[in-house]
Amino acid sequence: MGMMERKEENRPEEPVELPDDDVLFRLRERFENVPDDIDAALRLAAFYVNRGWYNQAKDVFQNALKINSEDFTLLLEYGNTCFKKGELSEAGSSFRTLTQLRPDKIEAWNNLGIVQIQEGDLEGARDSFEKVIQIEPENAGALLNMGNYHTGKGNHEDALVYFKKAVEVMPGFADGWYNLGNTLMALDKFDEAIGAFEKALKYRGDFTSALKNLGFVYERQKKIEDAQRCYARAIELNKADPSLRINLGGIYLLQDRIDDARECFFKAVRLAPQDTGGWLGLREVALINGDIQTFNRATLAVLPRLSESIIAESIEVLFDLDHKSAADEIVQQIDRLGKTGDLLDAQRICCYFLHDGDSEKNRSIFIRLLASQSQDHRILKSLARYAYLSGKYDQVVDLVNKIDKPDAYAYSILWRSLIEQKKDAQARRLIQNYIREYPQNSECWYLLALIEAKRGHRIRTEKFLIRALENGFSNLEESKREPMMKEILDSIKQKQEAPLSDGDAAQTAAEHSGSEDGKQVVI
Repeated sequence: MGMMERKEENRPEEPVELPDDDVLFRLRERFENVPDDIDAALRLAAFYVNRGWYNQAKDVFQNALKINSEDFTLLLEYGNTCFKKGELSEAGSSFRTLTQLRPDKIEAWNNLGIVQIQEGDLEGARDSFEKVIQIEPENAGALLNMGNYHTGKGNHEDALVYFKKAVEVMPGFADGWYNLGNTLMALDKFDEAIGAFEKALKYRGDFTSALKNLGFVYERQKKIEDAQRCYARAIELNKADPSLRINLGGIYLLQDRIDDARECFFKAVRLAPQDTGGWLGLREVALINGDIQTFNRATLAVLPRLSESIIAESIEVLFDLDHKSAADEIVQQIDRLGKTGDLLDAQRICCYFLHDGDSEKNRSIFIRLLASQSQDHRILKSLARYAYLSGKYDQVVDLVNKIDKPDAYAYSILWRSLIEQKKDAQARRLIQNYIREYPQNSECWYLLALIEAKRGHRIRTEKFLIRALENGFSNLEESKREPMMKEILDSIKQKQEAPLSDGDAAQTAAEHSGSEDGKQVVI
C-alpha cells in the first residue's frame, strides 16, 4: 500500500496556472506573513515535497510545529516527509506522538506500523496494525499490512487469510490482489496465483509488478510463450526497469533466441550498470557462444558485488572448460579484493597450483578443507580437482564418490585417476555405463581410446578416437602423448591431405563410419 497520503481537503484553487517561481514566491510570502496559518504551511511544504526538496519541506513543518505542536495534519505530513527522506527514526517519533494525541485515528497507527516494518520491528508493526483493525475491522490497508507482517515472518498461510480478507472487503484493491498472488505463488498454488495477478491487472492495467510476477508464474509452469507476453507487455509500460529485461532475456535463452537474449541483457546493463543481473545474463550468453573473453569481462565488471557462490561457480566453469588462465585472472582479482570463504579457497588452491605446484601453503588449505568434512559438492569437486592436479589419485576417487550427483568433469577425473592407477578395467566399465546415457560425450570416447591404446589394441583405439573427434574432442596435444594415438592421428591427417580416387574415398568412408544412422557403436 502506498505511503500515507493525506486526505484531500477543499481549498480555493489558484485562479491561473503560474510558473513554479511565482507559485513558490506566493506560497512563501503567505507562510512568512502568517506563520501560524496551518494551511499555508501545508501548501508550501507540499510544493517542496512534490519536487523532492525534503529538507526545505522539513524546515517548514518544524517552524509550523513550533506554533501548532499538536496539530494532527502537520505531524502526519511531517512524519510522511521524513519517511520519504529515509529518516525512519524521526518519522516513527512523529507517528508515535500522533498515537498518543489521537489514539482513535487509524492513520497514525498505520503509518507507525509501516515505519516499524522498515526498521525490522515486526512485532511492533503487528501491534500497530492490530490497533487499526480494532478501530476499523474492515480497513483493507491494515489487513494488507498484517498480511505483510506474516509474510515477513514466513507465515504464508496466515498471510493468506489477511490478503483474502483485504480483497473481500475491497474487491477493487489491486495491491491486495497482487500480494495475494505473491503468497499463493510462495505456496506453489500457481493457478490461483495467476487468477490473483489477473485481478490486480483488471483493477490497475499498468501494474507492471503484477505483470512481472504473472510472467514468473507462467515460467514456473513452463508456459514460456505466456511468460514472454507478460514480460514484453511490462517493458512497454516500464522501459526503465532492468529486471524486466533480465527476465525476458532468460525466456529468450529458453527459446534459443541467443541474440535477442544478449540484447535484453545488454539493455539491462545500460539501465543499471551497477546491478549484477544484466552482467550475469551476458555471462550466460557468452558461455553459450563459447566467448570466454566476454564471460570473464562480464564477471570482472561486477566482481566486488558478486556472492562467494557465484564467484566460485565462475572459476569452476572456467576450469571445467580448460581455460585455466581466465580462472587465474579471477582468482588474482578476488585476492586483491580480500574475498574469503571455503568455497573460494577450494577454487583458489587449484589456481595456486598452476604457479606453485603442491606447495606447503596449498597443502595446508587442502588439508583444512578436507578436515572440515564439508558435504558441499562444489568443495568436494574442487578438492578432487586439486588432488588430481597433484597426482593424489586415490583421494580423487574417494572425493568424487562422496559427491551426490557428480557432473561430467568430476566423472572425467575419476576415470582418469583409475586409469593412472592401472585400474583400466574398472574405468572402462564406468565409462561404458555413462556413455549409454550420454553417447555424444567426446571425453568418454577419448578415454576409451586411451585405454585401448595402453592395451595395444590399434583397431579399437582408432575406432574410439574417431568417435571422440566426431563428437568434438579437440585436445590433440594430449592425445599425441600416447604413441599409438599420435600415429593414428598422423595417419588420418595424411589421408585427409592426400587426393582420393572414387574407390579410395568410398573405402575410407566405410572404415570411418563408426555407426549406422548415428547409432551408438557396440563397445
